[in-house]
Amino acid sequence: MFSPVASCVFAFRNVNKTENGEIGRAPVAVGQFTGLIKEIAKYDKAIGMGAKNAVSIFKEIAGDTKAFRYAGNTLEFLSNNVNPLICASSALKVAMAKDEDKDRVLLEQLGMLGFMFTGENLVSKNYDKVINSKAIKPLMSKITKGAHGGKIAAIIKGLTFLTASIGCSNIGSGLVKSCLKTKDKDGRECIIS
Repeated sequence: MFSPVASCVFAFRNVNKTENGEIGRAPVAVGQFTGLIKEIAKYDKAIGMGAKNAVSIFKEIAGDTKAFRYAGNTLEFLSNNVNPLICASSALKVAMAKDEDKDRVLLEQLGMLGFMFTGENLVSKNYDKVINSKAIKPLMSKITKGAHGGKIAAIIKGLTFLTASIGCSNIGSGLVKSCLKTKDKDGRECIIS
């Protein structure tokens, strides 16, 4: 996970998408919230101890109850597989589209996912280089100076990742949509054929 800040925003966005009919985003949201709790536990000792205690209590309550064990395993799986779940939710969106819209929805989803993962990959691989460059490092030192410097740095990192992910996703989807806009013989918008 790149940042708890980004995960929190992504989780809420996926809850919103689920509420607006994209049922494939529900497991993504659960996975992101689970991952968020795990990440927050790393940053905050009190929350970390609380999370560990809650897990211990959960395990004790679960005992030999298969349902509780499966629930814990499911949450772990979801939090470790957010990107494949996003891809699966896009596949579900294509499958649920009307027959006449399937090609368009497929291309839009491919554009959105391709650009999103590219943007996220670029930030993940280059963030430390950019943030420690001669041009940015002095500014970051001033911004993150003081008692809350580490938290501010984490927020900036999260917002950078979030901006790249959502921005590139929107660019990819928008480019595909603009490339596909045309009218058929009846004047309806359709995919270029």
